[in-house]
Amino acid sequence: MTGPSDLTPPRAGRSRAEALVSSYVRWEGRPPVRLGPTGDVTFGAYGFRHESATDTLVGRVFIERAWDAGADEPTRALTGRMFQALIDPRIGGMFDHGGGEFHLDEERRAIFLLRRFDVASTSEHQFRVAMEHLRNVGATWTLHWYFRVARILHGWDPPPRVYTSWPPAK
Repeated sequence: MTGPSDLTPPRAGRSRAEALVSSYVRWEGRPPVRLGPTGDVTFGAYGFRHESATDTLVGRVFIERAWDAGADEPTRALTGRMFQALIDPRIGGMFDHGGGEFHLDEERRAIFLLRRFDVASTSEHQFRVAMEHLRNVGATWTLHWYFRVARILHGWDPPPRVYTSWPPAK
């Protein structure tokens, strides 16, 4: 007879999460890193957070500033409407998300594209390839698609009829 602990997948933990992050940043030519006290580390427009409860490593890519400090309620409400358009399957869902999902981080006042990785089952190669794709898709969002969604939200452009992926079809 098996008990509940026999059915629980093995946990890799914080050290494995740090190894994945270090492998990725070494590939970029940076020295190995350790996650901060909260399990987080940032490198400019991207970063990582280890969620110990689920043994998940979350990669994030900055997309756009949500609002400035001290923004009024109408500005924050407009950002909320924009975020809803980003996650709407008929609008933002018609553009590649790189395997991730949008997140409105009110503390950082920013919109990020997040992708979750199971620490125990993700290889360094899989992690690198997926994060590179997420960062490339994120750059395309920042430079092109975010503003297209804003134009759709304001009624200046029609919603897309076909899914757009990255890299663009030739």
